[in-house]
Amino acid sequence: MRIFGKILISLLIFWLWINIATHYYVCALKNICSENASDKDSIALSKIPHTLTVETDAIVVLENYPEFIFAENIDTTKIFKKHNDFLAQLSVMLKSQPNARLLITGRHSSKENAAFGTKRAAFIIEKLVKQHSVPETSILNTVEIFRDADSAGLGFELLGYMPGTALLIKREDSIFGLQWKDSIINVTLNGILAAYDPNLNEIKPSVVFNQYCDSLKLFLSSRPNATIQIIGYCDSYIPDAEADKTSLHFANMTADYLKKAGIKNKITSISKGKKEPLVNDRLPDESADVLSIAKNRRVRILVKEMAVLKPKNKKR
Repeated sequence: MRIFGKILISLLIFWLWINIATHYYVCALKNICSENASDKDSIALSKIPHTLTVETDAIVVLENYPEFIFAENIDTTKIFKKHNDFLAQLSVMLKSQPNARLLITGRHSSKENAAFGTKRAAFIIEKLVKQHSVPETSILNTVEIFRDADSAGLGFELLGYMPGTALLIKREDSIFGLQWKDSIINVTLNGILAAYDPNLNEIKPSVVFNQYCDSLKLFLSSRPNATIQIIGYCDSYIPDAEADKTSLHFANMTADYLKKAGIKNKITSISKGKKEPLVNDRLPDESADVLSIAKNRRVRILVKEMAVLKPKNKKR
């Protein structure tokens, strides 16, 4: 009996050693084990492309998450921890900006009925609403055919969402920089860079606009007869009765800034109100698109070069 007991204990120790060694190999060496997930789930997750991104106005705000993969003619899929992390991030972003909307595109292959795209989007919407407490009014959905006939998934886009200020300013600075280097006499400054506000009396533009002012001042130093016209525009949410006044206010604030930058040439300001919106500043459900509002609040700066008339020679 003693010998049998020793053999049993030895086998138990060997079994424990095998389990510890297997866990170390899977988690530490292969790095395919994750918290709250079985080894089988971890291996399955490692085979899913981590290419899911979310954009707002062509700016990536979430990336490198696992795609939601659906089998053909199936409208549900396994949700891994990283999927829930992704949905939780979306939830935080939507709650931080109640005016933003999440557009979920349910995709289906050419072999499937379009209803599968709708149901796949609804599958995720239900999780956002019930598990992450996202208001249904914050979510929109649409359907499209997926290009790869053998697979289908979901697309995500945030509408009317203002990304981190630094990220947004960097993008707009780059666009404005290319604009004035292409034509210093015809540029547009929007509310993202100038923070146009009807209730303020001055603008605080970015460094790139200050560089433009320096270049414009140098350009005009040899053109004392040139004049500057600043045209103001506003968004659709400004009341009709105040639209022209508000747009003129944006133009006048910009003119004041140019004068403080040392520009001596004559500057005139005019208003076009709501007449020429740059983009639609309303979301599909007619709520406000904050980012597009900032784009429509803008001024156009035009430099008009005046010909210098040479005095006529008097006849002798």
